[in-house]
Formats: sequence, C-alpha cells, structure tokens
Amino acid sequence: MCGPGTGDQFKAWLLTQDLAPATVAKRLSFARTFLHVARKHKLIEVNPFCEVKIPTANVAARQRFIDRDMVQRLLDHATPTWRMIIALARFGGLRCPSEVLSLEWRHIDWERGRLTVPSPKTDRYDGKESRTIPLFPELRMHLEEALELAEKGQTHVIGGNHLVKASRATGWKSCNLRTSFGKLIKRAGLEPWPRLFHNLRSSRETELLERFPVHVVALWMGHDAKVSLKHYAQTTDEHFERAASGAESGSPNAQNQAQRVDVGNRMEVTKDSPNDNGVASYATPCGLPQLPADTDSGEGGIRTRGGVSPTQHFQCCTFGRSVTSPT
Repeated sequence: MCGPGTGDQFKAWLLTQDLAPATVAKRLSFARTFLHVARKHKLIEVNPFCEVKIPTANVAARQRFIDRDMVQRLLDHATPTWRMIIALARFGGLRCPSEVLSLEWRHIDWERGRLTVPSPKTDRYDGKESRTIPLFPELRMHLEEALELAEKGQTHVIGGNHLVKASRATGWKSCNLRTSFGKLIKRAGLEPWPRLFHNLRSSRETELLERFPVHVVALWMGHDAKVSLKHYAQTTDEHFERAASGAESGSPNAQNQAQRVDVGNRMEVTKDSPNDNGVASYATPCGLPQLPADTDSGEGGIRTRGGVSPTQHFQCCTFGRSVTSPT
C-alpha cells in the first residue's frame, strides 16, 4: 500500500479527476503529512510522498475583483437575508458560509464600533477562536437594517436553520448557499466568477490594503501577511489606470511630494505680500509667516517663530507636518 511509487501513482490519479489545482495540491499535502506522522511513529518505514512534487496552484487565474457597482447590482436584487450575507462577506471580509452564519448579535459592539468574528475554521488553534474587526460604515448600515428586521428572539444575524444543516456529514456545504447565490448573480445580470464567496472576501482585503498596513489587514482577515499577499491581494484595473496617469495617491512618497508642491505653490503666490512690519512673508502649512531668521520671540535665547521652534517650522514647511503653536 505504501510501497515505492505509491505517491506518484496517487498524484497521477488525482490529475485525471475533475479537480482544481489547489485541491490536488491540498490532498497531496495532507497525504504527505499523514504518512510523515506514520513514519515518525515507526508504523511505516518510508514515506512514499516525501519526494512527490506538489504542483503550485495558479491563484491569480481564479481571482476576480468584485467592484462596488457589481455589489450594488447584487444588493438591488437580493432579499434582506442575502443583502446581509453579501455585506458581511464583501464589506466585512468574513468567510462564507462558516463565519457569516456563526455571527450573533452579541458579537457586535455598537458603541466601540467593533465586531468579534467567530471563526470555526481556525478555532482548533489556540487564540484563533475569533478575531476583532472594525465595524466598517458600509457594513454597519446593513447590520442596522438587519437588526430592525430580525425576528423576536433571533440570536444570529443570519436567521434560519443553517447551523443545523451544517452539522450534517457534508458540513457547511449542506447549507447550499452557493446554488442560491449563483441564481442571484444571474438575476442581477452578472456572470458568475470563480470562487464566489472567496472573491468577495478577497476584494475587500484588496481595498483595505490600499488604506492600512498589511499586518493590520491580515490580522483583521484572520491569517498572516504571507497568506494575505499570496492568496488575497489582487491587482485591479484601477491600479494600472492610476499608474499610467501618474495619480499614485496611495503612495506615501507621492503624498509627501504633493504636499511639498502645494507648499511651494502657496509660498510662490504670497511671497511678495508684506506683513504688518513691511517684511515679505510666505504662507506655510502651519499658518505662520516665513519671518527673517533674526526674529526672536522665544524664551531662554531660543529663536522661535510664533512660538514654534525652527525645527518644527522647517518640518512643517518642507513635509507638510502639522505643528501646534503653544500660545
């Protein structure tokens, strides 16, 4: 059963089945790990999968960015329950169906603007039973609507007997959300995309990576940064358009450059306008005039400009950093 060549034979058989490359890779990985433990406990002498090359799945081929216009078309054709399912997956980045159907009203902290997401997929790991994410404005809107429509005594955000179905042998597949979602996509006049729910979550993560550091986004999504970049982050048409037009607004360097240009423009416009003392002044981001260097209004012999030190003034004028005058 576990003789030489068994691993290669199993791999060859998997490749003849109608399976996604990622599924083939996962099953080979499971077999290798299982037999590694068996060899470690001396139940077998050799792991026939130890030298089997596991194919790398082409993740990009199955990625699709589901933009806001597409989401709105779905919401326009959805029932209240499906609006909430879509919002949790697309705007909250929750795994569907497991995390979406496990979410309860008690997990929402309305005052602090936070949402505790139970994670059945990772709850077997210590400290991974749940995670906390922000209560994003677009998600909060749908949650408030769902709360108003919730039946009396309803504990879960998504009502129904989904958790009962999930306890069957096929697990979360028994909830059969994929079939219903596929019909909704067609009603909205859209073409179904690969990995229907995963790409909703991936699209949300791609948006968040534009605004927040990768380690923060990965924490919110419930995986590490390496997984985030490999399996979730996408390159969209907007990235190409921004780069081609030079509008790289998401780059910190571009933001600093824009601030310096803006400062320079304002100084150029106002540099010939005399102040009350008849001295030419310059408009600066901190709102203070660019006074001559010999202006001394500080204490202890330290020159300041309106209560702001020369170092602070330089940072403000050069990099657009805000400073507070201790007046």
